[in-house]
Amino acid sequence: MTLRGLVWDEARLVQGQWLALAQGVEQARERIERPLGESCPEGQASLP
Repeated sequence: MTLRGLVWDEARLVQGQWLALAQGVEQARERIERPLGESCPEGQASLP
């Protein structure tokens, strides 16, 4: 494997970790907002 291929694999791995982290944050935020959204209509409207 070339050096470029190695760097590309590393970049993809890091990108995948960031994606997983971002999804985890999004899920946690939804979990926090969902109970609030049920009691308050504005919170419900802001969720997609």
